[in-house]
Amino acid sequence: MNSERYDGEFKDGKKHGRGVFKFANGNSYDGEWNDDKRSGHGIYQFATGNRYRGGWKDNVQYGRGVMMYRNGGSCEGDWRGKRLLGTGKGRVEGKSRYQGRKVKCYWDGKKVIVTNKR
Repeated sequence: MNSERYDGEFKDGKKHGRGVFKFANGNSYDGEWNDDKRSGHGIYQFATGNRYRGGWKDNVQYGRGVMMYRNGGSCEGDWRGKRLLGTGKGRVEGKSRYQGRKVKCYWDGKKVIVTNKR
């Protein structure tokens, strides 16, 4: 039986402050909460082995952060949701490296795709 679990601080009956939330799907978030939402700094561990470490706002990636993929690839920069904005750095399986204003990073379900094209 999969269930969700939160261990952490509350305010007015809502997750607020530091805490760890384990989702029924195997994902987890360890970080700051505000008004029941991931906000501030935290680490989101996906059941797939991928991991995001950085800023959050209203339950989405926001601000400086790095997405680390299970295959060794990574994308670092300023995030708005699942998108990397502005100047960023990307690495594919620890080999190829892209840096600059037009870095685009995404996960295609099997591997990280990092390009310098939009």
